[in-house]
Amino acid sequence: MSTRAEAVKKERDTLLMRSALCRLRLHRGAAAVRSSTAWSAASTAARLAGPVVRLARVAHAVLGFVRHAARFGAAQTRPARKSDARSPSPIGSAP
Repeated sequence: MSTRAEAVKKERDTLLMRSALCRLRLHRGAAAVRSSTAWSAASTAARLAGPVVRLARVAHAVLGFVRHAARFGAAQTRPARKSDARSPSPIGSAP
């Protein structure tokens, strides 16, 4: 074999070995991440997220309703102002 062909073969083998080493490192790193993550806690949090969001929306709606009812009630019990006691406008009234 020529020296050029041997150099190419050696470089190819080196690249293949480096590629295999990188894949092995990635595999080990992924396994370490998988083992360090508390999947049970993450699944519990994901499961509870839906009901918690729904509960927050209901609470927000109830608070808005109570606020609106309080304003409406306060407006109904407020004493009439002088401007409210004006005589009806002659425009549009029957003769």
